[in-house]
Amino acid sequence: MEEQERQLAGRIGSAVRHHRQLRGLSQEALAERIGLSTHFVGLVERGQQLPSLTTLLGLCRTLGVDLDELLGLRGPTAPVPWEREALAVFGPVPVRFRPAVVAMLRTLARTAHSRSNRAAAERRKKKQSSKRR
Repeated sequence: MEEQERQLAGRIGSAVRHHRQLRGLSQEALAERIGLSTHFVGLVERGQQLPSLTTLLGLCRTLGVDLDELLGLRGPTAPVPWEREALAVFGPVPVRFRPAVVAMLRTLARTAHSRSNRAAAERRKKKQSSKRR
């Protein structure tokens, strides 16, 4: 491998490991989901193997990241603790069910936001009525 290829392989490997661990996946689980050997995933993560474009796209789909992030063109955004936990829970969900799970999470978030807004409005109303007395 030439120097540029080694650097690229290192960036890809670090990004793959970062996102795999963030989602609570083992190398074995990741390899199984994208149809590769665990040995190959280990080589990629150590920067010793450059994955093909097809493999990169499979990694992106499975890890839920953009290709530019795996290539090191854009740095990862550091998740806050609740996001880490959500990603760990979401990781084992099969890819074909993820859109439905995301839709449910959006509905849940809208409901929570709406309830929070109503509760805040009620507190303001109560506070204003107590000032009038």
